[in-house]
Amino acid sequence: MRDHDVVRRSYDNVAEESTARMHDELVGKPLYRALEMRMEHIHYAHEAETRRDYLMVRRAAAA
Repeated sequence: MRDHDVVRRSYDNVAEESTARMHDELVGKPLYRALEMRMEHIHYAHEAETRRDYLMVRRAAAA
């Protein structure tokens, strides 16, 4: 397993735990809840873009 995979998994674990702890607190705070949802969207969009770029590089190298 590569170092960045370990870091990503650690981050995901911390993010999941943090989200679970903050859920009840954010129920009464719509702005914070919206910001949290936006940050999650940005994270997953970046992750998808990184994977797409990685696959493009691998395909080009294999050709």
